[in-house]
Amino acid sequence: MTYSVRVEGLDKFDFEKADVITRKRVVEAMDKSVLSVVAAVRPLTPVFQGRLRNSIASQVETSTSTVVGKVGSNLKGEEYPATMEFGRKPGSPPPVSELERWAHLVLGDASLAYIVARAIGQRGIKGRFYLKRGLENSHGKINDFFNAAMKDIGNDLVGK
Repeated sequence: MTYSVRVEGLDKFDFEKADVITRKRVVEAMDKSVLSVVAAVRPLTPVFQGRLRNSIASQVETSTSTVVGKVGSNLKGEEYPATMEFGRKPGSPPPVSELERWAHLVLGDASLAYIVARAIGQRGIKGRFYLKRGLENSHGKINDFFNAAMKDIGNDLVGK
């Protein structure tokens, strides 16, 4: 089986600028995408004092051949963001010290943190999947941003 393809109009494209133009448009689409995901994730993030919700941030990393967008919590060295996303299996209680402030504010007695930690250790916690759901809710917008970028790249290459 043989295929033949004929492409017309390639002489109109400025291929010398293709790398610069493509990189610029893809980075712009990624910037818009991660901001869209952050906007979709924040309302889904469990709120207690707003610390986790306020920690949701984005970053775009570029190298010579890749553009990577990241969205997540910027709370470093803490289990809380991952626990709220994925949950916690029964079997090991969280550190009591991590629940004392919550127990004080919600239950009115920090010493009850031990009982809460023990219950979590026995029952676990269901995942909220706030990051996953936010990304899923953003798929349409992300596709739109990259489709527009592809159109813009074509227009830029022909000087429109």
